[in-house]
Amino acid sequence: MRNGSDKERKGIYDRKAFRLFYIAGIQSARIGKRIKRRTVQFFQPVVEWSASLCGSFLRKRFRVLRKEIHRVHHGFEIAEQRIRQAKRKGKANCLAEFFKVTGKSMVRHKSLLMSIANVAAPIVAVVVLGSTIHFWMNQNFGLVLAYGNETIATIQSEQTLEQASDMVNQRLVSDAVEKKAGVGISPRYQLTIVDKAHYATPTALCDKLIKKSGGIIEDASGLYVNGELIGAIKSSADLSYLLQNTLSSAKGDDPAAKVSFVENVESVKGLYPTASLLTSEELKNLLAGTSEESLTYTVKEGDTAEVIADQFQVSKEELTESLGEAQLAGLKVGDQIRLSEAKPLLTVKMTREERYETIIPYKTVTVNDDHKDTDYSKVTQEGVEGIEQCVDEVTYIDGVEVSRETVSKTVVKEAVDKIITVGTQKVEKPVNQEGIATGSMAWPVPYTRRVVSQYSMRWGKMHNGIDISSSGIRGQSIVAADGGTVKYVKYHNYGYGYHLMIDHGNGLSTLYAHCNSIYVKAGQKVSKGQVIATVGTTGDSTGNHLHFEVYRNGSRVNPLNYIG
Repeated sequence: MRNGSDKERKGIYDRKAFRLFYIAGIQSARIGKRIKRRTVQFFQPVVEWSASLCGSFLRKRFRVLRKEIHRVHHGFEIAEQRIRQAKRKGKANCLAEFFKVTGKSMVRHKSLLMSIANVAAPIVAVVVLGSTIHFWMNQNFGLVLAYGNETIATIQSEQTLEQASDMVNQRLVSDAVEKKAGVGISPRYQLTIVDKAHYATPTALCDKLIKKSGGIIEDASGLYVNGELIGAIKSSADLSYLLQNTLSSAKGDDPAAKVSFVENVESVKGLYPTASLLTSEELKNLLAGTSEESLTYTVKEGDTAEVIADQFQVSKEELTESLGEAQLAGLKVGDQIRLSEAKPLLTVKMTREERYETIIPYKTVTVNDDHKDTDYSKVTQEGVEGIEQCVDEVTYIDGVEVSRETVSKTVVKEAVDKIITVGTQKVEKPVNQEGIATGSMAWPVPYTRRVVSQYSMRWGKMHNGIDISSSGIRGQSIVAADGGTVKYVKYHNYGYGYHLMIDHGNGLSTLYAHCNSIYVKAGQKVSKGQVIATVGTTGDSTGNHLHFEVYRNGSRVNPLNYIG
């Protein structure tokens, strides 16, 4: 009861709150419309008066302007007549009359000219100001670099001098001499307007600074790798040969491969201190060497000294010498160790095409045959694999493959489908029950289908059945050719030996002779395919075999006409 009253009370509160908000919204809309209407009513006279005043002023000015334009037009007609009359009296009179008419026109229309001047003057001033700003903004300013009383070069900014100074310091450093200080000058700058084409580059400025350094210098070619000077030699041809030879060696036996340096490699001709120059052989050995690069490695689960040494391709002794025995023995997961890794000075990227053949697997296709039973399945065409020739574009860096992209694929030999023919015809098969014939006979010896003696004349008399035999047949199973009832089981020392007959109840009977063992007895009902005996050589027999006969209405017939 309490829950019901609470819900009812809540519903009353909700309805009251809704009504309150609804009334508040309606009232707000009404007040807003009222304020808008009264505001329009208050400002409407002011707007109408202002519009009337503005219209009156504009109409007055338009009448004055129209009147003045009419006067100017009339004045031009009078001036044209006076100048034409003066022209008949000569050119001098014509020119004098022109200046006279012009002066009177300017005095007469002074107010119009002043109005035009008042409007045009600010416009002209703005145009002049904009043109001035545009002119100065499109000028190229440069710094004239001076040393002592001599001008060295004009540069775009102080950054050019900084870059040139760094290049000078790089060129002055050599293993053959002690490190000396770079070019120490106190430059003076002067701002000037200059053509962009006259800016000095950092390289050109570097050469000029070296000339001013007072050292012994020579024209040479410097090798820069990623902006850092590696060395300089006199002959630029020798430097080009060394670089090209490095790239050619990377091609190996593939002259069509594309090779390039991973690093930014530059050959810069300029002035270099003589003492810092290298021979071609020295630079060649330098390029063939490696540089040590420091890196930090974090120890992971399962890391040992041997694992880390193998990963960085160093011996355990070298790793011990680098880290120390104490640190190496106390390694824990998460420890960070500093190692040095040898890296080649120049890294070569090679891209080449690689051709290879792949196997195209054949498909297996199933073909339906409406004339075959659903149990039928036969391979009517063997499958043959095809061959496809592929071309890949492979990229190597220092001999290690980093990417591979397939360029083309060409089928050299088409694959041949494997075809399996299956039957789709559903045949109602008789139920195989004990004592009931199905109407068709099974082969009596599943072990073999080899017939060694036919249903025909043999040794001057009729052989009334077929003999089934092959190597290893002794003791193999004999099955009932069809369902039926065992008519008798007999044994003779001569003739058929152990043998039995089955009556199939449809006018057909079958006889199984020379058995080794018999598993059924007279009167027993058997089903098609049931094991009834084993193959032997009892009775009048020269070897292990089954003598099989078929009787139709009591007369022997050819068994092969019934068991196929």
